[in-house]
Amino acid sequence: MIIFKMWSRTKLIFERFTALSRQFSSENASSSVLVDQSNRVTTIGINRPSKRNCLNTSIIEQLKLAFEEFDKSDSSVAVLYGEGGNFCSGFDIDELIEDGPESLENSISMYSIKFQNYWKINPLCKKPVICAMDGYSVGEGFELALACDLRVIEDTAQMGFFGRRFGAPLVLGSAKRLSLLVGQSRALDLIMTGRALSGVVAHTWGLAARSVATGTALGQSLNLAYSISKYSKSAIEYDCKIFKCSHSDQYDERNFADLKTTVLNDMMENLPKFKQGIGKHGSTKNLYIKPKKSWENDFIEHREKA
Repeated sequence: MIIFKMWSRTKLIFERFTALSRQFSSENASSSVLVDQSNRVTTIGINRPSKRNCLNTSIIEQLKLAFEEFDKSDSSVAVLYGEGGNFCSGFDIDELIEDGPESLENSISMYSIKFQNYWKINPLCKKPVICAMDGYSVGEGFELALACDLRVIEDTAQMGFFGRRFGAPLVLGSAKRLSLLVGQSRALDLIMTGRALSGVVAHTWGLAARSVATGTALGQSLNLAYSISKYSKSAIEYDCKIFKCSHSDQYDERNFADLKTTVLNDMMENLPKFKQGIGKHGSTKNLYIKPKKSWENDFIEHREKA
């Protein structure tokens, strides 16, 4: 038995070493967006800590592809975060003015088109997205956080439309989203003044689904994501889509016909399990059983033989 325990621990260490090696390789390849899928949760990280994760054309393209893959995957929830202690500090100003002042308008228009027309984080994204907000979430980084469905905000985080200080307008359509969250007066206050908002105040205003201690935004976001991923994926997708469309001008019940059928089929499959006791009395135990990894199955097989 001792030999099997040592063998299982060795396998676990090897697996963790392999994961770290892959992460090291991706960082060496200068990947600006880190993507990882574990069970039903996908994490998407902006990896540009030296510039507080500011956005450029390459990162926008990579984020677009990452969310397209997330939509096609088996994941129920995505967690968007920033590496190095900041979520996102907005657009890369150096790139915007690289070709001179005359190209600034075209550059801003290009960014706006990329975000609003085909980027997957939008009010009609069919799956829920959680934003882990730490450090600075300013300018278009704040707009990006507002485009997500839920926000987990650290108490020392700072957010705001800091582009107001050099005359930058809102280009990602976040004015309506912000007013729905905090009300018109508070939204106009933030938009017009460009002042900073702390994580504590953001929570009292209703911007944060959860207010957490410094350094825990990503971990708490993952906890929230895993708690959501236990439930029926089709039902979550259906309710999320209905909720988002109800706040837009694109609601049409006919667009939900196929998804509604899937939801009803899943519900009929789960009802007998509920009748047997799974999920009763507020319990979430055994709603979703995580698939075992290959080394775990090998260990169980060897233990049974022994």
